[in-house]
Amino acid sequence: MEHLLDRLVALEEYMQQGIPVVSRFLVDYLALWDGLSFRQQVYNLLSWITFYSFEELHDCILVHLQVLFVSSDEIVKCQIISCLKRMIANLFLVVHRRVNNIDSPFLQCTNNWDITTTLESLTEFVEQLVVLGLRLERRSYLVLSEALDFYET
Repeated sequence: MEHLLDRLVALEEYMQQGIPVVSRFLVDYLALWDGLSFRQQVYNLLSWITFYSFEELHDCILVHLQVLFVSSDEIVKCQIISCLKRMIANLFLVVHRRVNNIDSPFLQCTNNWDITTTLESLTEFVEQLVVLGLRLERRSYLVLSEALDFYET
């Protein structure tokens, strides 16, 4: 299983976009995920997630990550912030393709979400997680370092 997930991560990174069927799998998997199994692969796949609206992203992905964030240690908090930071960066690649009229290789797969609203809402969500992480882990230099890295990006 780990090898398959690693190959999917490599494919998404090569294509510089998410694979819709993998995103559908992640939506179902996150609802049952223990937060430990294949953690790094899941975070890497999540950073390339495809979605149709911010509401879908929030309800299917971000809510689960927020619950995991609150209940986890500082290392997991940092990994989640890093994953979401990469997700934002990857969304800019989607925007670039959309602005330059580059079609998706996946048939009938269009990203019709509102660029400004989605990026603002996702950034605001991550900012709230960062603040929450700093409050929950008051003496954590790891969380502070990840927070500073997020704001530098």
